[in-house]
Amino acid sequence: MKIHIPTKGDNPLRHDSNFDANWKSFLIGLGAQSVHSNDMSNDRIDYAVFEIEDLSVMFELARTVHAWLGVKPEFLPEVVPKSYFGQKSS
Repeated sequence: MKIHIPTKGDNPLRHDSNFDANWKSFLIGLGAQSVHSNDMSNDRIDYAVFEIEDLSVMFELARTVHAWLGVKPEFLPEVVPKSYFGQKSS
């Protein structure tokens, strides 16, 4: 999940000195396996990695993130193919 983090002027939650810790705890509580931040030119983008098997979960995650932070997350699916290593060909 890719999340554009609003600036302090755009969202009062960002003024909280514990924002980063609360935000990371929030995402991990939703089931994120990892959370990474990238700051470039005063624009912060966070990435949260989830393992999702049921696609309906994506909508619930998006709704929850939007309700908490007021932004629309973007999903970047990564499909991992089944491993064929060690299998005999027919």
